Amino acid sequence: MKRNSFTPTLVLIIPAAIIVLVFFLLQLAGCMVDREPTAPTEITRPQPFTLEPSNGTLKIGLSSAVKMVFDEPMNLSTFNGRFTLKDKAGNMVEGTFEGSDSVITFRPSSALQKATIYYAELKGRVRDANNNSIEVNGEAVLDDTTVIFNNWFYTQGDYSTGGYYNIYLRDKKDGSIRVFSYLDSMITKISSLSAPEGMITSSDGNYIFVSNTGKNKVEIYNSSTFTLETSLDVPANPSNLAANGDYVYVISVNGKAITKIKASTKSVESTFSLSFYPGKLAISSDGTILYTFDQTKRDLYLINSSNGSTIKKISSAVDKLVSGEIKFDNNSSTLYICDAEGFKLRSLDKDGAALQTIFTYPNNVKPVDVAFNEQFLYVASGKSIYKYDKATNTAVDTVTFLNAVKALTLLPSNEIIFATLATSISIIDEKTFFILEEKDLASSGIESIISSTKKF
Repeated sequence: MKRNSFTPTLVLIIPAAIIVLVFFLLQLAGCMVDREPTAPTEITRPQPFTLEPSNGTLKIGLSSAVKMVFDEPMNLSTFNGRFTLKDKAGNMVEGTFEGSDSVITFRPSSALQKATIYYAELKGRVRDANNNSIEVNGEAVLDDTTVIFNNWFYTQGDYSTGGYYNIYLRDKKDGSIRVFSYLDSMITKISSLSAPEGMITSSDGNYIFVSNTGKNKVEIYNSSTFTLETSLDVPANPSNLAANGDYVYVISVNGKAITKIKASTKSVESTFSLSFYPGKLAISSDGTILYTFDQTKRDLYLINSSNGSTIKKISSAVDKLVSGEIKFDNNSSTLYICDAEGFKLRSLDKDGAALQTIFTYPNNVKPVDVAFNEQFLYVASGKSIYKYDKATNTAVDTVTFLNAVKALTLLPSNEIIFATLATSISIIDEKTFFILEEKDLASSGIESIISSTKKF
């Protein structure tokens, strides 16, 4: 009886287990058909694209941020300590980082300094959103020294607030005056001049006076429209000009004369006859004394600007030849004389006393032009521009070029120096003597350069 009751029970259990197992396997198979496979971790290394502002950009706003662009989203936390923004003196700029897709932005905590060079640098193993280290030139960056971005830029300053100063570049060979604005853009060219040997702006900045030497004329151009307003006949070979108040003066070399022009009426008021061939011209800060050379004897003459009479003569004020410029410093009432052939910079006071040599240069390093502000003196000599402290006559800085410097001018805002070379113009930061830009001009006749006295 026990044997017969046990056998049927075993037969019933086995088919039930098989049914349950088959049902489970079918359910599992159905789930696997609908399920997506797990995505593998992304292992492609990120690539750097650009840093903005781009390298060498000028006129950057003081509230500007720095943007770094990559080819994929980045891990924001890996940038702290690996990105730096600092000025040329090494002063660090504090700020915060922001991330948006593949762009990382560094936003300074306070405004940038005016007319200042900044260096933006990213280096080291920054990572993407999946913590893959960046790749540069096909190589993974696994250290904190490899440079990824390294750009410099120059900020806006007083030179750009409320407009820009115009820069006038005289090209004797080309017979033109090139006009630059917005710091580094040529906006127009005054053409059809005949070997112009001089130019100056009126004291109010409204007019540009140009010695049209080959035609024995002084041309007066409107400084806003650059149109010719008046053409004045003057004695032969007009050359250097000087301006003070409502008057502009021009020397005529072969005509042995100084012409006095009233700027407001654009007319000749008087002509002073000279007994010598004049060379170079400057005027005192109060407008009462003109300074010019007898080119033959190299004597410096002080001339009354009202009637043309000689106030004083200083014999042999320069060596060998009159070739360097003379400029009157209104800040110190000092006349600076570039004795180019004597390789010296000389000076004397307003009344022609205390002629002295303040700097001497090596042979063939010829000082040809000078500029100044209240504190510093800038001398173009040979292939260099020298910066001196006026109080101590000590050298502060120097910038050197491949070619000789022909002329220079300092913006009225005292932030930027412009200099002419053989075939180019150089734009220099006054504070650091760093060359911001050098523009090729494709001309061998470039000579003097001046700044407007007002902004446009």
